[in-house]
Amino acid sequence: MRPFAVAPVLAAVLAGTLAAPPAQAAPPPTAHDTTTAAEARRVDRVPAAALKWFPCRLTFECATLPVPLDYDKPELGTTPVALIRAKATDPAKRIGALVVNPGGPGGSGMDMVAPSFLGLPLEPYFSEAVRERFDIIGFDPRGLGESENIRCLRSATEQNEMLAPMNAGEPLTPAAEQAWMGAATAFGKACAKNAGKLAGRIHTAQVARDMDVLRRALGEAKLNYYGISYGSVLGQYYANMFPDRFRALAIDGIIDADDWVGPRKGAVTPLMPRMGSAQATVDSHQALWKRCAEVGAGRCPLLAHGDPAVVFDRVASHLRVQPVEIEGMRITYQNFTSMAIFLMYDPSTATMFAEITAGLYELISAEATERGRERTTRALRTAAELRAGYENAIDLTGGVACVDGRHPKLDTMPAHGADAEKAYGHVGRNFSWRVAICGKGAWKVAGKAVYAGPFDRRTAAPVLVVGNTKDPVTHVRNSASVAGQLPGSYHLVSDNWGHGAYPNSSCAAERIDQYLISGTKPAPTGCVGDVQPFDEEGAPSNRFRMPSLLG
Repeated sequence: MRPFAVAPVLAAVLAGTLAAPPAQAAPPPTAHDTTTAAEARRVDRVPAAALKWFPCRLTFECATLPVPLDYDKPELGTTPVALIRAKATDPAKRIGALVVNPGGPGGSGMDMVAPSFLGLPLEPYFSEAVRERFDIIGFDPRGLGESENIRCLRSATEQNEMLAPMNAGEPLTPAAEQAWMGAATAFGKACAKNAGKLAGRIHTAQVARDMDVLRRALGEAKLNYYGISYGSVLGQYYANMFPDRFRALAIDGIIDADDWVGPRKGAVTPLMPRMGSAQATVDSHQALWKRCAEVGAGRCPLLAHGDPAVVFDRVASHLRVQPVEIEGMRITYQNFTSMAIFLMYDPSTATMFAEITAGLYELISAEATERGRERTTRALRTAAELRAGYENAIDLTGGVACVDGRHPKLDTMPAHGADAEKAYGHVGRNFSWRVAICGKGAWKVAGKAVYAGPFDRRTAAPVLVVGNTKDPVTHVRNSASVAGQLPGSYHLVSDNWGHGAYPNSSCAAERIDQYLISGTKPAPTGCVGDVQPFDEEGAPSNRFRMPSLLG
């Protein structure tokens, strides 16, 4: 799904600490909705297993939670969900457990709690203030990681052979489009044949139900939750399916769950453009070009070649016709559009994207110096990520995104791709084709007990909805939309670069911490990012994670 991805990261950005008042209950709205009888019946009859914690990952504890494979058919048995716990560092201040999700779909909650590189621990995602007061609980949702995995193909070899047209990136010719759709159809058939009972039972509503069983297994009367990116969708599902069962629920890097599910009537457009991702990247590029002009050519090499937007267009247009070869690397148009999206996820890698674009421009213009070639090669190798073995991110995209939502017919994808390119320029096709495996005619497996809304229920405690102005994949407008749908919710907007506010703004992190700890309403604006593009060089923060689908 990602022909060019970002490398693992080492550097850390410290979250701000918070001196908070003693924990208190969040002020409830005057009236609220309750969990429906059908949902209560599904989850409340499930025994809350006694969790057997054991030492793992040097300083953490792990356990396994058995949950029903199908909440409506308990006779089908259970599936194991892997858990990790970082115990509250100050037991005297402990509030309870905080369940977290890093996005994806396909992100590992275990890795979010215990981030590491080559087995060496990295700086924690959450601030000291949160780690003092909560047992932080990560889990790998059903279908991925250390939980039971969904697997549509038998080996990495079979995966690479079947998905070769997709791995090449967005199709640019009618022949490539036909090959892409053929691969999507073959993959859909393989999932229907090989993925077994998990195929229709790893969708978001099932994971939300798992979280409610986990809440009881942890001994929590109410859930505390933080989720970012796709984790914001999971948070909205839980808030609307179980509106009276959480104490604090913070969602960051917002996707509107209504967009995730898609329209109930009328035309259906591809998932990524309809949820604002393509527009978010276009807007973040425009902000980057403006920032480049502000700092000057000494810090932004793009400016030495003229208008940064024009330089970007010339590089992309050249690559669409003729790839560039440099030091054994072949950089294609699809590689470049992927970098144009994913390198915007962090302020430091946004700087790297500008450097790569400038270097490629020098190569295609025959202006590259030996030093410039070395700089460009180094940046490209830093941006590259080696992959080995079978990766089930695409299987998860099918089992979650394809099952959760409504998608256009597969044979309409060429037209949608062309429309997206007209609307969003060089990144349009990439976003439009990203989830084409979900097209009607390709994905074959229907979901069991899927939840499709409503997403506007009145919750017993306020939800905190967090957006940021320069998010490259989850547009800031989504946070306003979701906050407007949830009565009594709190809305925080941070003016920062990168994907999500908590990972990129210590000010926003402190306000989210304040809400999680005390339940109080944070000031809605006034936060900015800790790092601006071109301010400093180096690796992205340890909180920076490449998404399996979006984040």
